[in-house]
Amino acid sequence: CRHYFVSTMELGTVASLVLAVLISCLLFIGIWRKVLQEKNLPPGPTPFPLVGNLPQVKRTGLVTYLR
Repeated sequence: CRHYFVSTMELGTVASLVLAVLISCLLFIGIWRKVLQEKNLPPGPTPFPLVGNLPQVKRTGLVTYLR
């Protein structure tokens, strides 16, 4: 039953990994916002990183529109 307990070393490693991911995400979001502000674009929906505005595209009638 001893293998169910997480050792202090493993807990420290997991905490370090979570902290590194959190810091990376915050840096990415900060840089992304700065890039969007520098483009001086007209008002519109803010695109998501990597996928842009794809989630905001209507799915109904899309095939007809693209033909």
